[in-house]
Amino acid sequence: MLPVLDKTASWKSLHTVRGAEPIRLSFFSDRAGYRLRIESERNEVGVLFRLCAVLFVHGFSVVEGRIQSPRDLGIEDEFYLQLTDPSAILDERKASVMMKDFESLLFRGVSVLEYLIANQKKIPARTRKWKGTVELNFDEKPLLIVSGSDQPGLLLSLSQAFFLMDIDILEAVIHTDRMGVVRNQFLINPSDSRFGNAEFRKRLVEEIATLV
Repeated sequence: MLPVLDKTASWKSLHTVRGAEPIRLSFFSDRAGYRLRIESERNEVGVLFRLCAVLFVHGFSVVEGRIQSPRDLGIEDEFYLQLTDPSAILDERKASVMMKDFESLLFRGVSVLEYLIANQKKIPARTRKWKGTVELNFDEKPLLIVSGSDQPGLLLSLSQAFFLMDIDILEAVIHTDRMGVVRNQFLINPSDSRFGNAEFRKRLVEEIATLV
């Protein structure tokens, strides 16, 4: 379970970004790691993809996360982060650059592809050592479960698949334990009529498995 962010404790608010769109992005630091929170009155496919691209370029991994749409079209997402390189240090200047990158992708129309190409030298090496499973549970609502060993860029790959296939994620719980084992659960919008098609469900699982 992702702990509630206590702003009165030792968490230090580093930056807050408010764009022309009704989006508020806040970044906090603590001895144990970092937190990123995004709040918006409107939900749209692709926000998670853009967030993950910036985190990947700046060497962050998502240890825990909570994605939810508490209102009809709004979002309240929060991520607990750690630097992939334990010897790396995020100073004020680097944090500022990262927040400007978030602004570029969220508010200024910069595409993820343009951003990744421009920052190719910063991208950490990705080793494809995935050992795990991708499962779509359709008992009540479409629940996609990804379990297995963690690797850099895993959440970026998943969010890319959701973006390319126009999958609307209503809620998600992202968790990586101390042994590096991932269990991510994504609740997909049940109003998507495509999930009534067995072939589409099969193709979705195959596509996700290929990307991760």
